Amino acid sequence: MPLAAARLTQGSASLQASVSLSADAASLCARLIRPASIMPRLPPLASKYVVRKTISIVAPSKVAVAARRSALAELSQMREEGDRAREEDSLPVVDSLQWSSPLQVLQYPHPQLRAVNARLSPAAFGPELRKLADEMFDIMYRDHGVGLAAPQVGVNVRVMVFNPDGQRGEGEELIMANPRIISKGRQMDVQQEGCLSFKKLGGSTEDLIFGDVERSLRVKVSAQDEGGRSYTRTFTGWTARIFQHEFDHLEGTLFPDRARRSWATMLPELHRLEEDYLSRHPSANFKRYEE
Repeated sequence: MPLAAARLTQGSASLQASVSLSADAASLCARLIRPASIMPRLPPLASKYVVRKTISIVAPSKVAVAARRSALAELSQMREEGDRAREEDSLPVVDSLQWSSPLQVLQYPHPQLRAVNARLSPAAFGPELRKLADEMFDIMYRDHGVGLAAPQVGVNVRVMVFNPDGQRGEGEELIMANPRIISKGRQMDVQQEGCLSFKKLGGSTEDLIFGDVERSLRVKVSAQDEGGRSYTRTFTGWTARIFQHEFDHLEGTLFPDRARRSWATMLPELHRLEEDYLSRHPSANFKRYEE
């Protein structure tokens, strides 16, 4: 096939050949090389269209990321709840309550504050539990508290009492045996907490050690009352904080464990309590707070 060169004049349909072409070749070139005036044009808003399409792709990805984070948080909570339930099912169980009056609030670092707390069997519910709860309320009101857990008075069972108002005859008195956390809200809050088991050395009943503690603002729980009847409650705000503080006692967790942001001011007082206890009980074995 001979080589050829062709030139097209824009707006004209005539094809000028610099070399002679066969009629068939000229016709083919004319069909392939068309004037610019009849070439298809891109839509004038093509660039904006592409931008809008890009945005529509990015937006769903943010939703997907948020949904993934939410799902992971729920999965993590479900795992924690499952682990907690398995741990509670493995706890010792008592058929009767053994304690003697008058009860006293144990002070840190008494080893019973970290001891395992037993669940109550159906046989343990009755007048003795009501008597224990009544005496715990008496101590709580006397020391100007809003909650008290049984291990704080030397009875290592899973029982707590509290009244968010902290005044006898006001607010709601709650007795909770074998409490469990069903779920916690993801919204958190930081507030100062104290504890009746953390009085400053040589201080009065109201001279407590305080620290900033982060807790959930909402918690759904189940428990049994003094008669063994099961119930479910959802606590929010201040009441949720009280429940979580007392529930920690039943788990052997003390509030300074969750108050690391305040350790700079708390540790000197905690160490004084530890040294004082060791001076009176040289062979005592307990977990100490370290920097």
